Amino acid sequence: MNTRIENRLDIFADYTMQLGKVLKWDYKLSHMLCSMLYTNEERILDANRIKEMREYIKKNTGIFSSFKGTTLPIIATMLSLDENPESLFTKTQMLYNKMKQQNFRGSEYLTIAAMQVAKIKTESEYNRIINRMKEFYDRLRKIHPFLTSTDDYIYVAMVAMTDIDLELAIRRVVTIEDRLRPTLGGGNDMQALALVLLLADNDDDELCNKVLQLYKCLKDKKYKLRYNGTMSTLGVLAMTSNDMNLIAEELVNGAEYLKDKKGFGAFSISKVQRAMFSANFVALQYVGDMKNNLLEGTISNNITNIIIAQQMATVAATMAATSAAASSAN
Repeated sequence: MNTRIENRLDIFADYTMQLGKVLKWDYKLSHMLCSMLYTNEERILDANRIKEMREYIKKNTGIFSSFKGTTLPIIATMLSLDENPESLFTKTQMLYNKMKQQNFRGSEYLTIAAMQVAKIKTESEYNRIINRMKEFYDRLRKIHPFLTSTDDYIYVAMVAMTDIDLELAIRRVVTIEDRLRPTLGGGNDMQALALVLLLADNDDDELCNKVLQLYKCLKDKKYKLRYNGTMSTLGVLAMTSNDMNLIAEELVNGAEYLKDKKGFGAFSISKVQRAMFSANFVALQYVGDMKNNLLEGTISNNITNIIIAQQMATVAATMAATSAAASSAN
């Protein structure tokens, strides 16, 4: 395993343990996402600063605000990493409300979408980005009326912040899905994968071939990334290198390395969740090979947001399964 990836995994695991002692009541996966954010930024963890930002969010939002849901620790962590967190949060709230005015449903996914736009774009660009989000989302609903929902908001925002022609983007989504569906299946996971691949300028045939190659490599290693938000991981990694065998090897090695860390074993998180966190650090290491239309400074942000979207889908699936089990028991 690449030593830089190993070092980041060590820091990530250590930060997760530290956060678990300070933010005791949060969902455990939240600690990992917050630790990932600090590790990605190569910043020393400031757990108390995160706590301060949590309280700031609570004081500046309503009692039923989506900012107080499962994304609260994530938003707080993003703010803690910013030089002017109060200003960033004000802009995020403004964007969130503007998005709702365009008929986007208030949700935890929308809080992350608003935050990522606030972090990257200037206020003069907000209306244009939101209009592009609305146009792209409506186009997406026309081709997938039963699939497109709030869990697509993060991906839609990332696409809206590029210069891609939105009509072309929809054609690419259809082409990518048609190419990959026979092997990987359809549904929400396939749509998320297609939206991730839109962020690359590479030829779609080349991208799809790399995705399929990576899927086979990982499947051969007993890592099957297809369900509950995991499929888009294949898209992230396909954009970061031309050597899918190497990427698969690095991902598996990283996931197995994490398994031996306290709090990351089989009784703490699932195999695919470890794989997704490993994928984050593998992608960051090999991102230099990425050829797409994103400014280099935003690549890390997009990888991070994709991983957050994936893990939120996993959390939602876990909660749904838990609720179903509880209902059947009653």
